[in-house]
Amino acid sequence: MGKISYYEKEADIKNYTRFMFECNKALSGRQSYGHFHTSVELVYVLEGRHVGYVNGRAVELTRDKIFFFNPYDIHYYNYRYDNRLYVVLLGQEYLADYRAAFGNKAFPNRMEREAENLRVRRILEEWHSRYEYENYLRNAGYADLLLAELADIYPPVPAKKTAGRDRAYRMLEFLNENYVRNITLGDLADHMGYNRAYCSQLFGKVLGTDFRSYLNDLRAAAAWKQMAEPDCEKTVLQVAMDCGFDSMNTFYRAFRRRYGKSPREMLSARGIE
Repeated sequence: MGKISYYEKEADIKNYTRFMFECNKALSGRQSYGHFHTSVELVYVLEGRHVGYVNGRAVELTRDKIFFFNPYDIHYYNYRYDNRLYVVLLGQEYLADYRAAFGNKAFPNRMEREAENLRVRRILEEWHSRYEYENYLRNAGYADLLLAELADIYPPVPAKKTAGRDRAYRMLEFLNENYVRNITLGDLADHMGYNRAYCSQLFGKVLGTDFRSYLNDLRAAAAWKQMAEPDCEKTVLQVAMDCGFDSMNTFYRAFRRRYGKSPREMLSARGIE
């Protein structure tokens, strides 16, 4: 799952919601990339196990447990296990009533009271059966009901600010704006005003991977976005170079690591020649 940029602008457009049912098969080595947005995100584990990372901390949850990501929480997932999930994103407009009641207080990232979470599950099941992106009024009603139920089970608390998260946020912004350039860990360190060793350590702690792998993963995702456009007339080589790769071997390795298939296989699966 996931989009192209580390700051998910798509998740912050006006009246944005996303409500997905996911049925994931275990795929060793697959993970989404670290990202953040001003929307809140909830992941309800319906079956199986799911591993998420938030602000550098790994959390593994099982059936009827919940991940909750507050605005600007840097988070990503791996897909080590089979699972079925509900994934809900709510833009800022849907938080108005919650903010009026609780201000800037935040929910915990992990919600593990299975018996009480069944109340949340029933709301999600009904909402999912009737979900329509364009129906703002209905979505706002269910959003208020969902947040009210969560607040009753997990009373919001003052949000904590961490220096590590803010630094990681700055790193992601820099990469998102410069991934097509031939940037290095040294460039990132210079931008941050820290030494290379500290940046490398912080990168691994918060995002769970190394700088080069993460950068090439971002480039591969950007390349796929271009290639998947029906009117794309560029060759695979042109797309790869435009997205910052300096060799096709590096591009194909990064693409297979992210998607498990070659670009041609992915295009064929989408019915794009």
